[in-house]
Amino acid sequence: MSQWQIDPDGVSAIVETVAEHAEELDAGTSVDVLSGVLGGLTWGGGITACVAESVYEAMDSQMRNINAVKARVVAGVRGAVGATTAYINADEQMAAAMQAQAAHSADTGDMSWFDQNG
Repeated sequence: MSQWQIDPDGVSAIVETVAEHAEELDAGTSVDVLSGVLGGLTWGGGITACVAESVYEAMDSQMRNINAVKARVVAGVRGAVGATTAYINADEQMAAAMQAQAAHSADTGDMSWFDQNG
């Protein structure tokens, strides 16, 4: 396995940090949080209605980007964990498959391969 140079403890530390930040991102972009932001903009009735509408449209248009970021984070974490596990088990082919699938899942948001294969 001369082509792979993975430090499992280092990967674990990074994955833990990324997972913590991913939880913060998920919590900060939840429907409840975003609804709270919009709710705070409706206090002025007709006067502030256009502000709330504009903010809603901006947030709505960016949700696809936010969800894409979330998918990439999840795919990266799952791929890193899977590839590291395969590396530890001396399965270079599986490590390469995990790495390739992480890239595919990051692009598509489809995590079903990880659900089926670990």
